[in-house]
Amino acid sequence: MSGYPSVEPPPAWETDVDDAIVALSARADLVAVAGAEGTVKIFDAAMGAEIGALDLRGGALKVELSADAQHLAATGPMGYALWRRADGRTTVRESGAWSAAAATAAASSTASTTTTWPSSSTGPSTTSSTCAWACTT
Repeated sequence: MSGYPSVEPPPAWETDVDDAIVALSARADLVAVAGAEGTVKIFDAAMGAEIGALDLRGGALKVELSADAQHLAATGPMGYALWRRADGRTTVRESGAWSAAAATAAASSTASTTTTWPSSSTGPSTTSSTCAWACTT
């Protein structure tokens, strides 16, 4: 040690989130942050620019970006939300009542298919990438 104080480089970017952060997911070039009151924000990891946002009524419990960062699944006690990067489309499904089954979900994506696994399901549900899960009803 030379006796000089260490200087840490400043962060690449910072942002304020007006909520208690309960979940974070980072994949490829995106970072997703979920707040306790249900706000989910998606940021460009390099610059910190917000590129998407959604709200879950009743709060958020978990957020997960797909491996290729093309899709996002967020769950909360009152339902779930899906986000598609290609066009920013968001689908929100509300159960209307608290459900422990809504507490976890995962999403994965490949070039040709997207699969989602709600924790209460008996298996994955797969659709073609021409529609992807965010545009199913």
